[in-house]
Amino acid sequence: MNQTICQTTYRAGIGPAVVLKDAERDFGTWITAIPRRLFDLLYAWQQRATERRHLMELDDRMLGDLGLTRADVHREGTKPFWRP
Repeated sequence: MNQTICQTTYRAGIGPAVVLKDAERDFGTWITAIPRRLFDLLYAWQQRATERRHLMELDDRMLGDLGLTRADVHREGTKPFWRP
């Protein structure tokens, strides 16, 4: 997914002006990108929750192989899915 959305430029005496990329100048392109961005966000949340759940299921030997402690796993595993 292309993360470059816009950049801010400054005009003399006027203040900041947002310069959009060519593809995002077209309102139709921008509005059709919303469902895709929403899907990407929901998918990332689902993946994060799944990975944390799997991490919590690892035994102490596997955690030792990864260099993690139970405290590390608990700290990561109890975060809400929307927090990276």
